[in-house]
Amino acid sequence: MSYKYDIILYWSEDDEAFIAEVPDLPGCNAHGPTYEAALAMIQEVMDIWIETQKEMGHHIPQPMGEIDIPGRPGRMVMPPGDPDAELVEKIVTFEPGKRSGQACIRGMRLAVKDVIGYLEGGMTEEEVLHDFPELTAEDIAACRAADRVFKMRSGRLGVS
Repeated sequence: MSYKYDIILYWSEDDEAFIAEVPDLPGCNAHGPTYEAALAMIQEVMDIWIETQKEMGHHIPQPMGEIDIPGRPGRMVMPPGDPDAELVEKIVTFEPGKRSGQACIRGMRLAVKDVIGYLEGGMTEEEVLHDFPELTAEDIAACRAADRVFKMRSGRLGVS
């Protein structure tokens, strides 16, 4: 089956293999000795991932389309008219070789989901800023906005 999900494909020196990941489908990844083998394998893995989610009655996320060109830095695409679009465009970055292409903050190895996890786990914004002095309040605001969009697109956040 053919899907319209972004695939991040890169060479991993540590694994000595090409790694293929689908950011929209958590945990959906594959590897192979060649670019072509990894790409073929990820297509099979996507079929299995989606079929398993359907069998379990789980939501299948819509493609977010936030990586512009695999292998090059990407950007977060915000909904038209979103008041936080400029902030997120400036702060949230995607680089296939960094944190496996996850949404990160200003090119650092700190992922948006990490910051959101700390906040949802009970840390205050002040505690996060204290523990990560390289972050700013603006970075945290961008993380919250990006997370809101991720949840909205994945169906985990109701839209009014």
